[in-house]
Amino acid sequence: MEHFTDALIAESDSDIASKDGSSTLTGEATRCCRYCKQYFTKSQIGGHEANCRKRLGIDPKDTPYRLYLKNNSSYIDLDITYGELEEYRQTHPVCEICGKAVSEVTKWDSKFAAKNLCIDHDHNTGKFRGLLCQICNRQLGWFEKNQEKIIEYLSR
Repeated sequence: MEHFTDALIAESDSDIASKDGSSTLTGEATRCCRYCKQYFTKSQIGGHEANCRKRLGIDPKDTPYRLYLKNNSSYIDLDITYGELEEYRQTHPVCEICGKAVSEVTKWDSKFAAKNLCIDHDHNTGKFRGLLCQICNRQLGWFEKNQEKIIEYLSR
């Protein structure tokens, strides 16, 4: 991904934010542009990254899939692009653990019901592992956190 590191100049000084996590003008939280590595406020980063992609001639489908981590309000770039993930979803329409489609797992219709299979990934490396239904994804996460205790218990 060396082509993402070309330095680009921000449109104005007000667009630039400091690396300590605050805007130079507003004190707003910041994020680093994944293409030019400059810091911008959260309200400006999306439009700025789109402009960087356009200037560098990068197709959005060729960019790494960015996953939002709710537990610590941050983002992680996975080792799969948006285009590759789109293709993977077409060829893997069911959960890779239980084999059920999202419609089979969702027991009621609500605004909180999962619309797609969850993107499973290694939280330490960002390596994409596959697509899981919400139930299997939660159970796998629980197992990963409690694996040592479970193995210890089962070896009694």
